[in-house]
Amino acid sequence: MNTTDSKKEQMEITLSNILRGGLILSMLCLGIGAIIFLWQSGSQPENLEIIVGEHNHLNSLQIVLRSIISGDSYAILQLGIIILILTPVLRVATCLWMFCLQRDLLYILVSSVVLLILLTSLFINANFGGQ
Repeated sequence: MNTTDSKKEQMEITLSNILRGGLILSMLCLGIGAIIFLWQSGSQPENLEIIVGEHNHLNSLQIVLRSIISGDSYAILQLGIIILILTPVLRVATCLWMFCLQRDLLYILVSSVVLLILLTSLFINANFGGQ
């Protein structure tokens, strides 16, 4: 196996670890949030509109993190969703960095465009999604 194949294999392993780690971390947050939610609600039937509906008080990452410290199960669930959404963004950013190290201009361009699209859509949704 030559060094090019070795570098490609290492890149694939790194990218798969990012996806796997993000998914596991997200699932942990969602599982812990669900357990806390069920524990806090006890035997009372929960209104499904509350579960499915949007929680306007969790509209920024700073508020979500503060709410997690206070034990808000919705905030923990929200963090799991945020991690799940940001995992592919981190993967594309890592690809871009790796392609820069390899000086592969075509893939740098493609990764840059994909990252720009992802970040733009996140920015637009964060600022105008609730309106």
